Amino acid sequence: MMAPALAGCADVTLRPQEIHAIELPANPTTGYRWNLAGQIPDCLELVQQEYVPDEATEGAVGAGGQEVYTFRAVGKGTARLVFEYRRSWEPERPPLQEKMYWIEVK
Repeated sequence: MMAPALAGCADVTLRPQEIHAIELPANPTTGYRWNLAGQIPDCLELVQQEYVPDEATEGAVGAGGQEVYTFRAVGKGTARLVFEYRRSWEPERPPLQEKMYWIEVK
């Protein structure tokens, strides 16, 4: 089975010490979670990773929300971040979705 094409790609430019949040639609009740593939490049620091339920459906069984990754730019450089939407107990299967972000710190 071939891995799906990247469903989203975004370019972001930051200055040192700026903060940027990446929000990915998620529904952990399905068993799928967003995971960062690979290492975080030296020009970025992961400040926080959290799941935020949608306000309109908060508390509703099976409701979705956003997986939020918050990064701080800590030095000049270019980062390629790839997020994979997969189930942790199915590591041999390709991710259901992938999203890629290029972040340049000037």
